[in-house]
Amino acid sequence: MRRIPPVLWPVLVTLLTLVVTASLWSHERRMDGMHLRSSFDFGLRQTAVRIEQRMASYEQMLRGTRGLFEASNTVTAADFAHYVDALLAGADAAGLRTIGWAPAAVTSTTGGAPAMAARVAYLAPAHLAA
Repeated sequence: MRRIPPVLWPVLVTLLTLVVTASLWSHERRMDGMHLRSSFDFGLRQTAVRIEQRMASYEQMLRGTRGLFEASNTVTAADFAHYVDALLAGADAAGLRTIGWAPAAVTSTTGGAPAMAARVAYLAPAHLAA
C-alpha cells in the first residue's frame, strides 16, 4: 500500500472542500428557486381569487340592477340614481367606475322598421365625477 506524499495533502483537501462547497451551493440555489417559485405561485393564486371575488361582486350588482328593472314597470333616472347611490355605499363597489342606464324609446320610421332613440345616463362614483 502506497502512502500519499505530504505535498499532495493540501491539494486533496482543497479539492475536497471545493467539491463540498459546490454541492452545497447547488443545493441552496435549488432551494432558493423552489422558495421563489412557491412564493410566486401563492401570490398568483391569491390574485386570481381576488379577481374572481371582485367579478362575483360585480355580477351580483348586475343581478341587483336587473332585479330593479324587473320589479318595477318603469324606472326613472331618479330611481336609478337612488339605486346607484345605495349600491355605491357598500364595500362591494370598490373599483367600480360607471354604471350606465339607457331608457329606450321605440319610434317608427317611414320604412316601417322601428328605430331606437335613447337618452343615456351614466352615473359614476363621486370621486370620479370631477
